[in-house]
Amino acid sequence: MKVILVFAVMLVSIAKQSFAQGINWQAKDLEKDGVFGVSANKAYSDLLKNKKAKTVIVGILDAGLDTLHEDLKAVLWSDPKTGHHGWNYIGNETGREDLVNLTIQKDSAFYDSLSLGTVPQEYRKGYQAYRQSKKLKLELNEKINNLKDQVSVLEKENNPENAKLISLVNYHLAHGLNAANNEADTASGNADVYPDKILPWPSTDPGHGTHVAGIIGAVRGNGIGLNGIADHVQIMMVKTNGNLREIRDKAIANGIRYAVDHGAKVINMSFGKPYTWDKTAVDDAIKYAMSKDVLFIHAAGNTSSNLDNSVVYPTATYDDGKDKADAFIVVGASGPKDDQTLAVDFSNYGQKTVDVFAPGVDIYSTYPGNEYKTFSGTSMAAPIVAGIAALIREYYPKLTAVQVKDIIMKSVVKRDVLKDKCVSGGVVNAYNALKLAATYK
Repeated sequence: MKVILVFAVMLVSIAKQSFAQGINWQAKDLEKDGVFGVSANKAYSDLLKNKKAKTVIVGILDAGLDTLHEDLKAVLWSDPKTGHHGWNYIGNETGREDLVNLTIQKDSAFYDSLSLGTVPQEYRKGYQAYRQSKKLKLELNEKINNLKDQVSVLEKENNPENAKLISLVNYHLAHGLNAANNEADTASGNADVYPDKILPWPSTDPGHGTHVAGIIGAVRGNGIGLNGIADHVQIMMVKTNGNLREIRDKAIANGIRYAVDHGAKVINMSFGKPYTWDKTAVDDAIKYAMSKDVLFIHAAGNTSSNLDNSVVYPTATYDDGKDKADAFIVVGASGPKDDQTLAVDFSNYGQKTVDVFAPGVDIYSTYPGNEYKTFSGTSMAAPIVAGIAALIREYYPKLTAVQVKDIIMKSVVKRDVLKDKCVSGGVVNAYNALKLAATYK
């Protein structure tokens, strides 16, 4: 059975477990290994031996994680007061941000009568959100039809164990995929980010968040799985999205504030959406994070789009269109070869809006149930940059978030194929970044 992933999560594909460049290729060095990684292995062997590091908390806004994973449980952040590893901001599936609600809003006839060129300025924002919602409604209908097909398959199997799954799917279908969410860990205010067992489909196991977490900080040198980019991190999971819902601005804003208030110095956001309902709430949360010296890493997206001409929210630019968050890095996905394929065809790009590229093809990482899988996407590229940012802040804790961004931008390995694709014109490099960080005061 094919499982449809929520469209807003930046994930492209599951590839085969064996591939030419090998596990952990993202950490390799181009000169030494012939693979366009970020030279993390070289940084550890040549620069970081016997150096003291400070623990850095990395907040991940995502779909939860497997808190019992063998390669992650030792690096999970725990609230000293409660012991929780994060917080869940998914509540009931009702509210004005639902796709279904957006597409049947009372202004639909008004918007349908207009074209972009004729929309008065005061209605333009609403019009653009409405047009996007109509497009996404079609994708939602495809998801509904796919779920119906899967129910038919389950019913024909005549297996008593399928009864719960059928009941769950039918519940979602009956409520248009925007009613009360039945995922076991999505009750409002639930303290944990994932229960201590793996739930069956269609309750989404938090594969995406678990995979992202491993890229950043999977335990290094334990002989299993992979080595995360950063070695002295604590992973904090803030659950802001599930499988059958939109990523709400309120959840993003609350998640950012939670991460900041609980000590996160780097926040990874491997998600995005093409419209925003309450950008001011998200902007205010980002401004709050800026005041607390926090660095954001955001995945650019996987639709081969030029972000100079289109938008994936949240953005570094605030709603006034003038000011922007200085400590905010947008990441495109690169491949393993030093040729024209370095700029991966699925990745979004933007000479003015995407800051850097990082490995995002066939990235092997942790997956629920003590498993490991290979995914591709800017969702995988962003945590590599988040890991490098954490690494810099571990070994050079006096540097500010803005300085860390500056270091990452200036230390990329430049290539002509990327000069029109991003601001820096290159792929991030941990070795170069740490060498440069040592020169900052």
